[in-house]
Amino acid sequence: MHITSLAPELVQHIGTQAQEFDVKTLRLVCKWFSELLVGHVLKRLVIFMSADEHERGLHMLETLAKSIGHPATYLTTELVLKAIYVPRDDKDSKQTISRLRGCLGPALRSLRNVVNVSWYGSLTDMLWAREAVVDALRPTFASLSELRISEVRLPSNLTILDGADMRHLTFLAISTAQDALEQHILQSLYAISRTIQDCRSTLRCIELDVSLRYFFHRTCRGLVIQEYTGTTAEPSDLEAFQHLKELKLSMDHIPKSVTPTLPQFLSLRSLDLTLTSARFLSGTSAYYKTSTNIWTALANTGICLEKISTNRPCGELVNYLCSYSNELKSLAICSLGHKPLSPDGLAIELYSRALPLHAESLQDLTINSLGEWCFGRYLEESIRGLTFVNLKRFSVVVLVAYDPDSEAHSDPDPDHLRGLLQMVMQKHNFPSLENLEVRVIKQRALSMRYNATWRTDGPERGTQMTAERIAASRLAQYRFAEPLFFQLWVAGVQWYSREAKPEDGWMCYSVDQKFSI
Repeated sequence: MHITSLAPELVQHIGTQAQEFDVKTLRLVCKWFSELLVGHVLKRLVIFMSADEHERGLHMLETLAKSIGHPATYLTTELVLKAIYVPRDDKDSKQTISRLRGCLGPALRSLRNVVNVSWYGSLTDMLWAREAVVDALRPTFASLSELRISEVRLPSNLTILDGADMRHLTFLAISTAQDALEQHILQSLYAISRTIQDCRSTLRCIELDVSLRYFFHRTCRGLVIQEYTGTTAEPSDLEAFQHLKELKLSMDHIPKSVTPTLPQFLSLRSLDLTLTSARFLSGTSAYYKTSTNIWTALANTGICLEKISTNRPCGELVNYLCSYSNELKSLAICSLGHKPLSPDGLAIELYSRALPLHAESLQDLTINSLGEWCFGRYLEESIRGLTFVNLKRFSVVVLVAYDPDSEAHSDPDPDHLRGLLQMVMQKHNFPSLENLEVRVIKQRALSMRYNATWRTDGPERGTQMTAERIAASRLAQYRFAEPLFFQLWVAGVQWYSREAKPEDGWMCYSVDQKFSI
C-alpha cells in the first residue's frame, strides 16, 4: 500500500496527536503530507527575537508583512509574543531597528484568525515596539478567547489590557515575575481586576499568580477576593460570573471575602489555591483582618465544588467539605516540601469527617504530605470501612520505617504499604481504581542489594507479592517514587517498562510489561 493511499483523516489525526517537532518531520516525507499537515505547523506562531538571535525572527516578520495570502495569515490561531530585542552595540543596529519598524505592525495585522495570545511582560525594552504590537493586535481583541500574561513586573507590562474590548474572552491567566515588588503588583491589580470585571459574563477560567517572592518581605497587604475580581462588597446580578467554572489562585495568604457569602461565584466548580510562601502569616489590611475565610464564604453560599487543590489545608476547608456530600470528584492536598502541612489533628478530622461524605463521588484523590497525612493508621482505618465506587486514581505518601539499631527478629511496625496494596488488590475499597501512585519516604536510607520480590511477612513465612500479581490486576498504571524498604527486608524495587522513563522523581510501570522475577 502506497503511503498516499492513507485516509486524509488519519493523517490529520496523527498530526493532532504528535509533537510539533514530529509533525514538522512528517511533513518532509512527501508533498501530500506537507499539504495536509501545514495547518498543524502554522497553528502556533512564536515571536522570539533575542539580541543574539534576531535574524530568523526578523525574516519571519518580513515574510508575513510582504506576502499576500500566506497560509499563516489564516491558519495561525495562537500567537506567543515572547521577546523582541535587537543588538544595541552592533554597527548594523540602526538598520535592524529600521527593518523591524517596517514589518512588525504589518506582520501582526496580517494574522486574521488569532484567538489565543500569550504575552510576556518582558516582551521588549523598546516602547515603540510595545505600542506597535498593541495597536496591531487591537482589532483581534474582540475575537480573543484566551489570554495569558506572564512575568509582570511593572504596570506598564499590562498595556495590552488598556481599553481592550475582549467580549468573548473565556480564559485569562496572569502571573507576576519573581522579582516583582509589592507596590508594583498592587498598582497592576487595578488593570487586572478591571479586565476581569469587563469579561465576567464570558470567562470560564481565571488563573492568577500574584504572589511576592522577594526574601526581604516580612508582611503582605493581604487582599480580599473582591479586589482580585473587581466586584463590589454587595454584588448585583450584573456582577455575577455567569459561566466561571475554574478559579486558580497563587498568592502569599489565604484569600478572604468582605462579605459572608460569594453569590457572584455560584457557577464555580473548581478551585486551586496555592500559597507560595510560609513567611506571610496574615495580611495587614483592615479589610483582610475583618473579612471571612474563602472556604467559609463558599460554604455559606452553598457552592459545591467538584475539584479542590491546595497546599495549605485549614480547619475552614474541613468544615467546607463537611457542608455537602457526594459531589466532589477530585481532591488534591500537596505539601510545599518535606514538612507536614498542618497539625496532625487536622488530617484526622479530614479523614474521619470529610472523606466519608465524598467516597461515592471521588474520582481522583491525592494526599501528598508527611505526618498523619501519610497512609498510616488513621488513613488506613478511615478508608478500610469505605467504598470509593468511582475512584480512578489514588496518589498517597507511605512512610516506611527503618531502625538500624533494632534486631532483625524484633516485631516490626505496622506495614502500611502492605495494607495499601492489599486494599488495592481487593475490590471492596477501590472497585474502579486504575492508577496508583505511591511516594515512599524512608526514615533512614539503607544500602543493600535488592531482590525483585515483595517480602511483606519476612523470609521465614515466605509470603511474596510478585510483580506479576500486580501486573495481572486491573491497574492500568502504578508508580513508586523510589526503592521501598520494610525494616531489614526489601519491600520493593524499581521496575521499568520498555517505554517508561523516570519522570519528576517517580518511576512509571505499565501492566502491559511482563516482569521477570
